[in-house]
Amino acid sequence: MPEKFKCGVDFVDITRVKGLINNTTSEVLEGIFSLEELNYAGKSMNRYGRLAARLAAKEACLKLFPLETAIASIDLSDFSVKNDAYGAPHISLSRRANILLDLYGFEQISISLSHTKEHAMAMAVAARKEFKVPLIGQLINWLLPIKRKLARNIPE
Repeated sequence: MPEKFKCGVDFVDITRVKGLINNTTSEVLEGIFSLEELNYAGKSMNRYGRLAARLAAKEACLKLFPLETAIASIDLSDFSVKNDAYGAPHISLSRRANILLDLYGFEQISISLSHTKEHAMAMAVAARKEFKVPLIGQLINWLLPIKRKLARNIPE
């Protein structure tokens, strides 16, 4: 039986992100961060920390789908970090990521972000959908041990 929760965690050096932002074209940055994420970070003193935390969140989300990440069927651009009215971060998924979410039976992905002056980290937790076994399935499962016992007693 698959586990009810799946977790991905990532830890990012803010200096690395600062170098990436300062030495990369805006077209490449827009492939990593959404315009909303770039606007949220703005030009504030916390800009690099905010973007590093968002990068860590995207990497943590990719860790929830290791096969698809390895074959490059999803990437950083499939995840976007947004803030609700209270400022709490949540993840927004692309169409491709939503399809994977359904395929794996996940209901949602929750994230948590944090950063210091030097490092940023994020955790992504995917929760599986509740699945109720139909009555016929319960009946088959209940009868299955009897069938196994009978099959063992049949002479060859």
